[in-house]
Parts: sequence; C-alpha cells; structure tokens
Amino acid sequence: IDLNLGFYQVAKHYYFPGWHQQSTTFELMFNKAKWDAMNEQQQALVTQVCRSNFAMGMAEGEAIQGKALAELESKGVTIHRWPQEILDVFESTWNEVAAEQAAADASFKQAWDSLQAFRAEYKRWGELGYLK
Repeated sequence: IDLNLGFYQVAKHYYFPGWHQQSTTFELMFNKAKWDAMNEQQQALVTQVCRSNFAMGMAEGEAIQGKALAELESKGVTIHRWPQEILDVFESTWNEVAAEQAAADASFKQAWDSLQAFRAEYKRWGELGYLK
C-alpha cells in the first residue's frame, strides 16, 4: 500500500484492487557486456541476491498490508473495493488498448502474447489453488 507516499493527506478514498499494479516487483538491469564479463560465481551471487530480495520483498510486503490499511483508516481514509461492473470496464478497455498496442508495436505484441499464454496456463491453478 502506498502509505509512505502520503496520499492520505489529499485523498480520503482508497480503491482496491489496484488495476495499474497488481503487485510490486523490483528489477536489476545490467549492461550485457558487464554481465558477460563476470565469472559464473559472481553471476550466481548476483542472481541469488536478487532472488532473496524478491522473496523478502514479497513476504514483508504482504505481511504489513493489514497494519497499513488500519493506519490509513485511522487517518480518515475510507477503503473501498471497486464494484465488479467497474472492474469489467477496466478489463475490457485495457484489452482494447492492448490490442491496439500489439498491432502497432511488435515488442509489445511479443510481451502481451507471452503474458496471455501464461495467464491461460495459470488460470486453472489460480481457480483451484486458493480458498474463496
């Protein structure tokens, strides 16, 4: 949650889920030549540090959300969930934009097609693997 950004000072309504960002992830980008110049041990060390950072970030990020919600409410913020009708409009509009972008940009199309394939493959697990 964006508690540390102080939005509660100017916005008293907080809506979930965040359509623009379903989760927070971090990345580390390397110059390819510099990466290739590193030995296997150095590459493995950087890889492991990134994996550990990601795991800790996900675990800690999830663990603190309840307290953050309570703190926002204590500052006068009302927490809402978007109605399903609105989420449906967000999704259909995004699909239109994504189709336009895919038609105009081969790199976007490649990334979008890959994401869609993953979503289709993951869908069954997503439906079966969690309590509702």
